[in-house]
Amino acid sequence: MFECEKNAVKGQTRIRDTNERHVLTLIRTQGPLPKADIARITGLSAQSATIIINRLEEAGLLRAGQPVKGRKGQPRIPYSINPQGAFSIGLKVGRRRLALSVIDFSGTLLHCIEQPVTSPTPAGVREFVAHNITSLYSRMPQNCAARVAGLGIVMPFALWQWPQSALSQNELEQWRDFDIRAVMTQLCELPVYLCNDDTAACSAELLFGRLPVKDNFTYFHIGAFIGGGIVMNGQVVEGSTGNAGALGSLPVFVNGKVGQLLEYASLNHLKQTIEPTEWEALQSGIRSLAPATRKKVEQWLDEATQALVQASVIVQATNDAGSIIIDGSMGAYLKALIIQSVTEHLDSGDWRGVSKPAVYCGSLGEHAQLTGSANLPLIARYYLPSYD
Repeated sequence: MFECEKNAVKGQTRIRDTNERHVLTLIRTQGPLPKADIARITGLSAQSATIIINRLEEAGLLRAGQPVKGRKGQPRIPYSINPQGAFSIGLKVGRRRLALSVIDFSGTLLHCIEQPVTSPTPAGVREFVAHNITSLYSRMPQNCAARVAGLGIVMPFALWQWPQSALSQNELEQWRDFDIRAVMTQLCELPVYLCNDDTAACSAELLFGRLPVKDNFTYFHIGAFIGGGIVMNGQVVEGSTGNAGALGSLPVFVNGKVGQLLEYASLNHLKQTIEPTEWEALQSGIRSLAPATRKKVEQWLDEATQALVQASVIVQATNDAGSIIIDGSMGAYLKALIIQSVTEHLDSGDWRGVSKPAVYCGSLGEHAQLTGSANLPLIARYYLPSYD
């Protein structure tokens, strides 16, 4: 799912044992568990499970809860992820915003520093990180620097291929030769991990999401451009180049025109048709909009719905995931409007020979990419490869 720099940071706790990763992954996804349940689910012997759990507790990665009395036998002690066991930093390079974030081992977003940009440039990204990284460390609990697992970077891949920005083509081409991992490794002195932004958001939903859907789903993330990810058998699908789930590139047919999903279901196209003040008003409800603006929003919603339904048919025919999750960088009202519209119009798709999926609202919202970026080092260092 992501590329990484192999150099390690002195003093960091490293998990090399597959069984340790298995235990951490199990507790991360299922919640607090006693030793007996961990042994049963993992297939470890009771003795091996006890040794591993004790080792992880001593390393500060797990913590014991209050004993729970059962009907018979000794009280069972549940073990959970220790939020203070590790920390991780994320860098989001968006088309309109840069963001540095830090999360704890439980995935809780502790702090975020954001900066709006007209369009991101390599020099601007480097300056943003250099100026803010020290401030980010100061927001962590004291003496936690040695427990920072690394820096995760998420961004749209091949930025130079998308000229819809304020940059000239020559400025966009700077991204082609910019080795952001090498630059950030030198600047931050941390292991650096790189991933597509929407794939990372999908991974964050898989690991930290609160939905009942876990094993198989298609994830649409509606931001400046729409993208997404695919989860099969509890694993984010990577593809041969790490770009599987590039849902924005799916072909759709809307109002007599053939185009890509991103041309109809991206927030950029809506924002370009209405005033900034009207965009802010839309976050609280469509009733507060002027009639002319409301008509534009309804037109965008109609086209976005058509495109999303067609895209859902395509991905469902391909992966039979059974569930569609829609999330994105927008207010709760607009997101609910989109999900309601897609759900109501799902029957307009041609579902012959394909099972119709259930549609869910994502758990993480605008924090999905932020959490996903900072989560990359935690996945690489502490969890099973199936979550990479």
